[in-house]
Amino acid sequence: QRVRAKNVLCEMGTQLTRLKENLLQTHMWAAKTWVGVRHLRAEEKLHRMNMLAGLTPLQLAAKMGHLDAFKRLLRWHHTKVAWEWGEKRSYVIDLTEIDDPKTNVDVLNICCRIDARTATQQMISSDFMCGFIWELFGQ
Repeated sequence: QRVRAKNVLCEMGTQLTRLKENLLQTHMWAAKTWVGVRHLRAEEKLHRMNMLAGLTPLQLAAKMGHLDAFKRLLRWHHTKVAWEWGEKRSYVIDLTEIDDPKTNVDVLNICCRIDARTATQQMISSDFMCGFIWELFGQ
C-alpha cells in the first residue's frame, strides 16, 4: 500500500507539474495574444487618426455623421448674406469643402462612399437638405 500511495503521489506530482506547464504556456499565449490585440487596436486607432487627419470641421462632421454639427457649421461658417432688401435676403453658400473637384475628400464624396455611416449617407437624402433649406431660407 505504501508503494501504491507513493506511486499515486508521484503521479499526482507529475500531473501537477504538467498542469503548471500548461498553465504557464496558456498564460504566455494569453499574454502574447493580449499584446497582439493591443497592437492591433493601436494600429486601428492610428489608421482612424490618419483617415481623419487633414479634414476640415465640416468634412469631419459629415464623416462622423453628426447631422446637427454639420448643419450648424454649414449655416454659421459657410453661409453668407449676399444682399438684403428690407426683410428679403439672398444667401451664398461656399461650396469649396462641399464639392471640390481638386480633392477627393469633399463632403459629397464622403457622403457617397460605400463604407460611410448610415447617418452620413442620410445627408444626401432630400429630407435632410429640404429641412436645412427650410431652416435657412423659409424662416
